[in-house]
Amino acid sequence: SAADRSHRGIFHAVFGPLGLSPALVFGRGFVWQLVTYAFLHDPRNLFHILFNMLFLYWFGRPLEAAWGTRRFLLFYLGGAVFAGLVFCLWHVFDPLTWCIGASGAVMAAMMVYALWFPNQIILLFFIIPMRMRTFVFFVIIVEMFQLLSQEHGVANMAHLGGLLYGWVVARAGPRFLRRVVWKIRARDERATVEDDRRLDEILAKIHDAGMNSLTWGEKRFLKRMGRR
Repeated sequence: SAADRSHRGIFHAVFGPLGLSPALVFGRGFVWQLVTYAFLHDPRNLFHILFNMLFLYWFGRPLEAAWGTRRFLLFYLGGAVFAGLVFCLWHVFDPLTWCIGASGAVMAAMMVYALWFPNQIILLFFIIPMRMRTFVFFVIIVEMFQLLSQEHGVANMAHLGGLLYGWVVARAGPRFLRRVVWKIRARDERATVEDDRRLDEILAKIHDAGMNSLTWGEKRFLKRMGRR
């Protein structure tokens, strides 16, 4: 992602409403920018676009194959939103900062891939062999160094936000989903026991006083149980 502190010029006039600006997101409610910024890139930096697309292809394709297209798309958009939100929160007091680029979402995919395949060998700069987990650690160090050195032109917090999102999804996501499924099943089991108890009471009431003794709610419940 590219960050800029200038709101002037033709480029901003064209992409300003769609690029990510903390001042516009928090000040004017332009929440759509948390998504649209990830589909814009600086046309003056073609290598940035190229490597984003290559990284998305290399690291995103295995995720899509494992999750399916729909789930991967939701993950990717979630990564863009989360990375954009982290960027906005970090720069909340800097009204001139704005951001475009898909790097935050791409970093999220890269992190998940690294956690799935930590020993996968890649070629850094197409020359240096490196394990995937080492490469991600190297990326984090570079991002932190650039952030602390206040280097302009790079949205480091969006990148780090994407990496954090990928880590949370890969590590906490499955555990969270298992917990949700367990709670749903436990709730359904309790509901089944309660329904059976209420059904016994209604059937006993019918036996003692007839169908006309039932209330509207009891008749509706009986009809619902009949469909089940």
